[in-house]
Amino acid sequence: MNIEELRALLEGRRSTRRYDESRHVSDEIVRTILDCARWAPSGGNGQPWEFIVVREQAVRHHIADYYMKQMRGTAKMTGDGFRHAPVHIVVLGDPRVKEAYPIRTKLEKAESHFITGLANATLLIHLAATSRLGVAVCQ
Repeated sequence: MNIEELRALLEGRRSTRRYDESRHVSDEIVRTILDCARWAPSGGNGQPWEFIVVREQAVRHHIADYYMKQMRGTAKMTGDGFRHAPVHIVVLGDPRVKEAYPIRTKLEKAESHFITGLANATLLIHLAATSRLGVAVCQ
């Protein structure tokens, strides 16, 4: 990939608010996206992420309900349109990774390394989906 192709990928990425719940997203596409995400940079190579793939409609709808409840009306702009995405990839972080950092890093930077590692993995999910895979995403 050259810089022009990278720039086109970045410029083409959008956060989608409406999804076709009936659209099929193959296991191969999901595996490819997750394989890209696992290459995300993380502090001390801690790789604090866990990914949960959710295909069941009822579970996806519960996730959207919990999101809206947690946001308590502040999600008016984004809403819960992602509820209808045919697949959710939930990014979770294991805070135990912070215990493995060297003591100075653990005391001074553990939380920021943890959060940025998860953010990096999430960004790579977005970019992988936006690439030629043709899958829409929203954070």
